[in-house]
Amino acid sequence: SMARMAESGGPSNIIVDFAPLHGRIALTTDEVRWDDLPSEPAPLTPAEQRFTEELVASITSRRKMFATPSEVFRKGTVGRALRLLRDQVLYEDHRDWSIAALSSERLRWFARRLSNSGRYEQPVAGEPYLFFPLHIPVDTAITVRAPQFQHQEHTIEYLAERARPTGMMIYAKPHPAGIDYFQASMLRTIRAIPGVRLLEPTLNSHELIAGSRGVVVVNSTAGFESLFYLKPVVVLGRVFYRGQGVTTDVENLGDLRRMVHQAIAHPPNRDAVFRFIHACYQATSPGEFGNPSEANVERVAAALVAKSGRIKARLAGESP
Repeated sequence: SMARMAESGGPSNIIVDFAPLHGRIALTTDEVRWDDLPSEPAPLTPAEQRFTEELVASITSRRKMFATPSEVFRKGTVGRALRLLRDQVLYEDHRDWSIAALSSERLRWFARRLSNSGRYEQPVAGEPYLFFPLHIPVDTAITVRAPQFQHQEHTIEYLAERARPTGMMIYAKPHPAGIDYFQASMLRTIRAIPGVRLLEPTLNSHELIAGSRGVVVVNSTAGFESLFYLKPVVVLGRVFYRGQGVTTDVENLGDLRRMVHQAIAHPPNRDAVFRFIHACYQATSPGEFGNPSEANVERVAAALVAKSGRIKARLAGESP
């Protein structure tokens, strides 16, 4: 809503966006693009080159995922339920949630966890594959920014039947933070597609990226992480790293086969990728998403003040 108001002449809005760089956040006035990213990253100085090489080496050696597997009953779930029950009794007219909704949600998740547990597979050693990370079905990255790909099972079917290189499998993995959001019918459909393996959601995505021949994404941050491994990345949706010269961007689904083969034949240029990664680091700010500590709040507040100053300078036509 704020973005639409800004587009209609209202005040600029700053989105505190998740950045797939540990310890960094992105502040942007655009729903998709990071507006502090340069249109063409400059060549790196020797010091910047060393910093970027160390950053890439750190990430590819640690292989630490951002998402953690979801749990049906998390720590604090019982306490939250008791607080909701108290609020229902004390504040009947001010309920944002209910015990019934919480209970039915957890029961639905538990049933899905049981029914889906036997549908997942493990990677096969030595098998060539393209990696396709699945979005959480209710994620706005796909429901709002890429609704044409919201039924991901159909996208995977199209990829497997019409664009998959001969002898290569498609490894599809549900997002670990949303295991219980995937309906059984969706997973059954994916599992039944020839040439596709439905992988266990808790598998490390970095390991799957490193072993792949390439990655096909809608708007997943796994596409950005794949650049650290210099893997070909085919982008279907609208995401901040699209159109930066380091990915293969698909405009028309009918071109997908050609684009997949083109991406595999021409992996991204190392120098271009390193310039882009460095530009992304510079375009983000210190801070962590969802960390309420006083130190983190101060970091994010300072970043917001600095971002506001850059916006003011840009509107005034000055140098920030």
